[in-house]
Amino acid sequence: MRKYGGVINRLPLFAELSEAEIEKLLNRCKAYVRNVHQGDGVVRVGSKVAGIGVLLSGSARVVKDDFWGNSTMLAHLERGDIFGEAFACSGCPATVDVYAETDSEILWLPYKELVEADAGGTINRKLVYMFARKNVFLTDRIEHLSQRTLKEKILSYLKEQAMEAGSSSFTIRFDRAGMADYLAADRSALSAMLGKLKKEGIIDFHKNSFTLLKAEQDD
Repeated sequence: MRKYGGVINRLPLFAELSEAEIEKLLNRCKAYVRNVHQGDGVVRVGSKVAGIGVLLSGSARVVKDDFWGNSTMLAHLERGDIFGEAFACSGCPATVDVYAETDSEILWLPYKELVEADAGGTINRKLVYMFARKNVFLTDRIEHLSQRTLKEKILSYLKEQAMEAGSSSFTIRFDRAGMADYLAADRSALSAMLGKLKKEGIIDFHKNSFTLLKAEQDD
């Protein structure tokens, strides 16, 4: 486990613990690392999730399919992100799929054992905080998706990212496919609208780096 100390010690979940306390906690809760390959299902709909997953390397996505098999990406996971905590805490079966986008390493923290090992309640407090953060993230996404047009969805998202960065120039975590999934949009339509906004002088961008140049004009 020491191999991953650089990642694990910086996790918000363990922010109030020393390196020695973290190592002791991981041993007591019988944490383990699982290697997964690109495309592997890490969590599947209907499955019981007994632990909290931490992405130590690679990337993954949280996906929900509708009745017709259409997929919507709910979250993109990168190194240090956690997942599965809501299902592990509630005991409810998973309602989403989690797929590895690349070969990845995942730290699994068995929830029952983790709580029993958390004598001071530090981990539970951190989980409450992280639930709150995810709720804010989902609220922001709902706001973007509630916009009437694709243009409004894109600009709502980009303005929120600019505010978060405290600058009109910022970098987003998504590539075009990820951004399209996040905004529930067709990738080609998204790329075309970004090009239109750039031509109109409203935004500028290169790959996933964006700059807001001026307020959009009403159509």
